[in-house]
Amino acid sequence: MMNRIVAARSAAQYHSHSTTAPSSFRARSTWPHLHQVTLDFGRLGKPTDHALVESFNGRLRDECLNTNWFLSLEDAKRKLETWRKH
Repeated sequence: MMNRIVAARSAAQYHSHSTTAPSSFRARSTWPHLHQVTLDFGRLGKPTDHALVESFNGRLRDECLNTNWFLSLEDAKRKLETWRKH
C-alpha cells in the first residue's frame, strides 16, 4: 500500500507513529529505510505528543458524543455529519 501512495504522491521525509505492532515491525522498519523516511514513535499515554488529535477528540466528545444519544448506526452517522458541518 505504501508503495502505491509513494508512486502517486511521493514519500514524506518524516513520519510519526504512536505505536508499533510486533507482527508488522520488520516491514515497517525496512520500508522507511529503503525510501529514506525517518520514523518518530510517539510515547504512549503522552497526549502532548499528539496535541492536535487530542484537541479534536476532546471537542468531539464534549460537543457531540456527550450531548447525543445514538439510536442506530445510521442515526450516529447523521448526527456526526451534522456536527462536522457545524
